[in-house]
Amino acid sequence: MLEISGNPKPQQRHRHFKFGTYDPCKKDKEEFLKEALKDYNHSKGFNHLPRLNAINLNIKFYMKRPKNHYRTGKFADLIKERWQSIAMTKKPDIDNLIKFVMDSLSGHNGFFLDDNQIVSIYAEKIYSDKPRTEILIADEDQEKN
Repeated sequence: MLEISGNPKPQQRHRHFKFGTYDPCKKDKEEFLKEALKDYNHSKGFNHLPRLNAINLNIKFYMKRPKNHYRTGKFADLIKERWQSIAMTKKPDIDNLIKFVMDSLSGHNGFFLDDNQIVSIYAEKIYSDKPRTEILIADEDQEKN
């Protein structure tokens, strides 16, 4: 299980210019991969080579709560009752969050070579006081055993 702290970021659209394209998330993706590699438990046999087989992804995006979810005054650290169990239905869109994670973790220095290796994805957005992204990468053949 990978845990990358910080508010999850969505994939932004590439910018097209006369002489090519520009990815506005490039630095964020590099930082995300760096944090993921640092967080990864090396005792699990990860040999710094990307996986080449089919992969299942389980991703949980813990988003920072808005200020209006909290009470005021001396109870400012408590969440209002009506906001305690509400689903995260605001932006960013979950598909853009997923795309950012897949693009960040793929490549020759990543956890898998290309995001076309991903055969299943389970993802959810959740409000949390501790914003982070939790990722579980499992090989398809391990899931069936």
